[in-house]
Amino acid sequence: MLNVHSALQKHRSLEDPIEAVSLEICEESILLCLDEFMILVTTSNRAPENLYQGGLQRDLFSPFVATLKERCLIHEIGSSVDYRKLSLAGESRYFVGDDSSSLLRRKFQLLLGKHIAFGQEISVPLGANRCAYFTFEELCNRPLGAADYSALFNNFNALALEGVPIFGLCNRPAAYRLTDMNSKKYLDQWAALRHV
Repeated sequence: MLNVHSALQKHRSLEDPIEAVSLEICEESILLCLDEFMILVTTSNRAPENLYQGGLQRDLFSPFVATLKERCLIHEIGSSVDYRKLSLAGESRYFVGDDSSSLLRRKFQLLLGKHIAFGQEISVPLGANRCAYFTFEELCNRPLGAADYSALFNNFNALALEGVPIFGLCNRPAAYRLTDMNSKKYLDQWAALRHV
């Protein structure tokens, strides 16, 4: 949404800035997914008729395959490249020996990395499966804004926040940041864990 608002600002002098922004989005996008619509976009490494082939009681699954074929537009990309293997080329996948613990930790930290948003560096202390764990201090008691939180949610679906305080006059800026962050993600998609 930040991109859309920025583009609308850029074209505010036009008679119809929404049309100009819409055209820009169409030119830049290969695929446009709209939330809150009744549209399903899914991928598979098998054609629908080959799903669950040889599976136990596949006859119970067959009506689903028929529904997919009837109601969905099926497009075969047909690439012979396995991109999962490309990302691991030349890298060790198994960590054994005396130094295995430290190698594994370093690899995990590399995978977590640091996320940059408008010049702000956000270190991820703990994360897996598109979920991240932060203390309230790390995310709300420093000068982060809507764009930073938006970049964070581009990488994580859920955040756990430890140590959310009771708010008052002394911590109002942090409360505003929490509200700003919350507005970037639906309330039920991130957890605030409070330690009393």
